[in-house]
Amino acid sequence: MSCFSLLALQKKGDTPTFMSKLEPIEITEGDDFQLSCNVTGRPQPEVQWFRDEVLIKPSRRFKASYDGNVSALTVKEAELDDDGVYKCVVTNNFGSVSSKADVTVLKKHLRPERDYAPIFEEKQFLEPLEIQVRQPVEVSYHVRGRPKPTVTWWKNGKELRDGKHVEIRSGGTYHTLYILRSEEEDAGSYKCLARNDVGSAERLFEVQVEEPSVTWYRNKNEIVPDGRSRTTFDGETYKLILQDIKIKDAGQYECIASNPIGKAFCTAEMTVNKREAPVFVSKLRPLFVTEGDNVSWMCKVAGMPRPTVEWYRDNQPLRADTRWKMDFDGRVCSLFLSEADCKDKGVYNCVITNSAGSAFSSAELQVDKKANKPKVIEKMNDVQTVEGTEARFDVRFSGLPRPEVTWYRNSIKVRNESRFHLSEDGDRYSLTITDTKLVDTGTYKCVATNEGGKITSRGDLDVRERQFAPEFYGDDELKEPVVVQESDAINFKVRVRGKPVPTIVWYKDGEMVRDVRRFEIRSRGDIYTFATYSASAEDAGTYTCEASNKLGK
Repeated sequence: MSCFSLLALQKKGDTPTFMSKLEPIEITEGDDFQLSCNVTGRPQPEVQWFRDEVLIKPSRRFKASYDGNVSALTVKEAELDDDGVYKCVVTNNFGSVSSKADVTVLKKHLRPERDYAPIFEEKQFLEPLEIQVRQPVEVSYHVRGRPKPTVTWWKNGKELRDGKHVEIRSGGTYHTLYILRSEEEDAGSYKCLARNDVGSAERLFEVQVEEPSVTWYRNKNEIVPDGRSRTTFDGETYKLILQDIKIKDAGQYECIASNPIGKAFCTAEMTVNKREAPVFVSKLRPLFVTEGDNVSWMCKVAGMPRPTVEWYRDNQPLRADTRWKMDFDGRVCSLFLSEADCKDKGVYNCVITNSAGSAFSSAELQVDKKANKPKVIEKMNDVQTVEGTEARFDVRFSGLPRPEVTWYRNSIKVRNESRFHLSEDGDRYSLTITDTKLVDTGTYKCVATNEGGKITSRGDLDVRERQFAPEFYGDDELKEPVVVQESDAINFKVRVRGKPVPTIVWYKDGEMVRDVRRFEIRSRGDIYTFATYSASAEDAGTYTCEASNKLGK
């Protein structure tokens, strides 16, 4: 049995760094100009440009670009107001840096009218430029001349062209050569040549590229490669690989890189623990969320060596994407889901594995549909009816979850009892009132409520009085002939009902009785009485009671 460990000394991130900073430039009104600087940093930083501390927004004349190495601000058709202090601010999670430069915009008539040959403001380099492998190279010259010189760059007698490895930039009177990532073949003799119609000028410089020497140490003792250890270099990273790790391999490791220019080092502490099968210190727990919510699962784990983590939903592996984020720092493994959907529900499993074994924890995710405020699909209508009949209100609501409804009459809650009956059929809600009374008249409302809110629908109930033609009922004293003795009292009594209340007229032998001195006509409720207290022979005859209203008689 064998095992191995890979010790690669790399940082997870770096503060942004300017490999070359902004340089002041002087340009003439109407000319285009460009400010540029080389920037590094991990993760790739964000870049902002300012003029006199005011953020520069992209426009027709201002355009900013950043390709991961060179940040540039290009300004078209310079105006006098473009004069000022320009600043490039570079930021990532590890920090922020900035570089400033003055930009001077001259009026056209201030430019000298005399033509002259190109002039380099900088002196000739006396010593070679010594560069470390994979480091950027930047050489800038300030060149003046009239007419404006053409500037070209040369290496070992061959003209250099702008490309992926070499970038050539000009901004106003500044001209810069960038080698983004130096290699050994970049060493050589370089020349910057400026020409115009009057003459030419040049600057020469040598570039030397050094490959650093790398040595590894453990507890200050140099590590000599043997059967269990070896070193590699892939052009990017120096690695120390240890196989069949043992307890005695624990300690402080140091990597020292050096060349004639200087040296750099980094250290790391390695702890060797006994092999342990992975276990869950804290397990997943079921989650119940609403559609659109974010989901976060975290569980603590232990195990040696550090376990790998895999996530599954309903036994199907999950892959990180724009919605799913997975993280594991060696102790806590996390699963994040943004804006959960109903299709995301299921049983989730976290599986941890190392060379000593594996373990899993599972939990269910339940996603409920998002609450939607109730809406009126079909509003309640006004109802008119006659007392004693049935009245019914209907209203239809939508909403998720299904809303609960409450009925009111003139702000008093209506309960499902006596003459009032509440019912539901799907999204239709009904209130039925049997044997309606005049007092039932009023405004009725149905209030639908759920987690998303509430809404109300209203309708008026108008209960009108029931009208009918007069009718006699009960014992009718006029049905049979009445015989009395002279001077006896006569008393006829009838019961009449009708709506509107009927008008009562008494007749004798077809003639309306008008003599109220001898006859007394009374009414009490629906009882009507015709009487005389002393009958005479002339009172004999046929008596008729007539009841009438607008519906009949």
